[in-house]
Amino acid sequence: MSFLTKLFIVLHVVVSMLLTAGLIVFVERAQNFDRENTEMKAMRDAAEARSHSAEDELNALKAAKDAQVGAAVAEARAIKEQLDAAQGTGRDLQKQLAVANANLSSSQAATKSQSDALKVAQDTMGLLHDQTNQIRSQNDKLQGTNTEQSVAIADLTNKYTVTRKQLAVAEEEIADLKTRVADAGGNVRNVQPGAVAASPINGVVRATRNIGGVDYATISVGSSDSVAKGMQFNVLDRNKGDFLGYITITAVEPNEATGRIEGPHKRDIKAGSEVRTQLQ
Repeated sequence: MSFLTKLFIVLHVVVSMLLTAGLIVFVERAQNFDRENTEMKAMRDAAEARSHSAEDELNALKAAKDAQVGAAVAEARAIKEQLDAAQGTGRDLQKQLAVANANLSSSQAATKSQSDALKVAQDTMGLLHDQTNQIRSQNDKLQGTNTEQSVAIADLTNKYTVTRKQLAVAEEEIADLKTRVADAGGNVRNVQPGAVAASPINGVVRATRNIGGVDYATISVGSSDSVAKGMQFNVLDRNKGDFLGYITITAVEPNEATGRIEGPHKRDIKAGSEVRTQLQ
């Protein structure tokens, strides 16, 4: 075998060994590349998945942000509307306050005027009260004077009435005496003082009165019952039957008669007391 052939064989072996080594290295590198490529692809897929997830999260955050922004805008609009309404209300309140202040000023002025008028009225009332007190004092004095004058007039009237009645009684007694003198024993209706009727005559006291210091009584029987002047009636307590006194007739009318009251209990003789010509 020639040297070239040997060299060629040696070279061929060396090249084969180099090629084999190269192939082994290439295969290993190719396998490594495949592994790395697979890992890179897995990493890429994971990255893409994370990217999609991040994008979804970003979109969700964007949507939430948009919703929050929308809500914030709506709330801001509502707040602005409320603020505008509040400002409008504030302006209205300011106008009302201005009107109220004006009314208050007017009221204060009116109140001051009323206070001044009230003070004047109170002063006037004080003067009127003083004048009223003076008038009352004068009226009391006048009433006292009027009472005294009324009492005096009543006393004079009573005295005048008593005097008239005494005069009437005196005139009746004078006329009676004249009749007795003229008749001189003729038949007359008058009887002697203290005379008693032939038949019993009964009645009651209608009224009593005092004339010129003399007590008189009016009884319920008169000339139609045969009562005559000078006739004497016994007066009895109608309830107890006690004897009270006498009534001597001084004036007679058809249905009643008047006479002087005498006796131990003449103060007890009053309207309703019983009168009799005879006790039995």
